Amino acid sequence: MSASTFFLRMATPGEAVSFVEEVRWNGLPECPYCPSKRVSRHQSADRAIPRWQCMVCNKAFSVTVHTPMHKTKIDLRSWLAIAAYTIQPPSRPLSVRAMTYRVHLSRPATVHEIQRRVRQTVLQNGSEAQLLEKLIYVAGKRHDQHAFLRG
Repeated sequence: MSASTFFLRMATPGEAVSFVEEVRWNGLPECPYCPSKRVSRHQSADRAIPRWQCMVCNKAFSVTVHTPMHKTKIDLRSWLAIAAYTIQPPSRPLSVRAMTYRVHLSRPATVHEIQRRVRQTVLQNGSEAQLLEKLIYVAGKRHDQHAFLRG
């Protein structure tokens, strides 16, 4: 539950994007279509998730490309919190309706669809599953570190 709390306490969606970029790319963006590190910020500033432009293959991409979070309109904080609940369930499991309320979504079907994507990704056990598990692991460590510093 500590990882999901970490994601829900992020102040802005930009904080969640920065966190995912840091964990996925270690601060140095890489094109998911070709393994090039020659990238720059894309000109589309009106999007919720910032995009990058590859200088080699000329494709635009965001940090969610080739992840189960790709092509969803849900806030990254909510997405990651639901993934954390699904991969590392709390000692007292939450119902889908309770989880919907906790992550501030309006439809339980949305939570169910995210859980389905997370479970399918983890069962495939590829690089996407490793990324999700790494995000949740790092978030749990950071949450525990902040709790230690506070008290």
